[in-house]
Amino acid sequence: MFLWRVIVIIIWVPVILFITVYGDTLHFALMTIAFITFGIIEYTDLFKAKGKIPNVYVAILGSMTISILMYLYDSTIALYILVFIFLASLVWGILRGRTSGYIFVTSVTLNGIFYVGFLLGHLILIRKMVGGQWIVTLLFLTIWILDVACYLMGKGFGRKKIAPEISPQKTREGAISGIVIGTAIFTLGSYLIPGIEIKSLVVRVIIGIIISVAGILGDLVESAMKRDAGVKDSGKILPGHGGVLDRFDSMIFAAPTLYYLLMLFEWLGC
Repeated sequence: MFLWRVIVIIIWVPVILFITVYGDTLHFALMTIAFITFGIIEYTDLFKAKGKIPNVYVAILGSMTISILMYLYDSTIALYILVFIFLASLVWGILRGRTSGYIFVTSVTLNGIFYVGFLLGHLILIRKMVGGQWIVTLLFLTIWILDVACYLMGKGFGRKKIAPEISPQKTREGAISGIVIGTAIFTLGSYLIPGIEIKSLVVRVIIGIIISVAGILGDLVESAMKRDAGVKDSGKILPGHGGVLDRFDSMIFAAPTLYYLLMLFEWLGC
């Protein structure tokens, strides 16, 4: 299992970083949409394990549509279209001709589109920024190193559990260590790359702390979903790592958090 984890890292990390840095925005968007598609399939499979079947096709189509709109336009247009997807999903539930499971199926389907498609789609919006390829790379490195730090420090020094019923392996000591290291990586990295024009060191540190916390919360949210579904991994596409959601759970929270923080502090002139 450990060998497979190493092999997947050796193959996929360079591929993802190469497309992020050297590919254009379209190439990066296509890669992100592929991850979103696999992620939404895994998301719906979690609920199939509970005996409830969301509308997989609406979830996939809705997530892809949102992602494409983020590439072509921005998050505002994506939210407008999300309203129509919401209405279409409700109508589809009526056309099924059955009331059993109506609320559950429509709610889960729409939540999946927002959770996977809309939130993870913010990677595309960041990539479209000036110097976006470097900002996304910094985000990837921050979250990946944070995850490793949380795991290693938690395993070596962890005593107090964060949420034992959700994720028994995660500890407060590991989380705090991850936040400190993640913040340091982001803060130092933000001075080495183009695109982040924030002048204040304090603001950069604040952003690092917030996206690190967001990454940990994203991990816990996905763990709660898996615990509720009674499964260990969201999928099996990445041997030794589980599924796409298992690898991008932190990014689902961290990407939109970073995007809107950068927009906010730019607007404030910090």
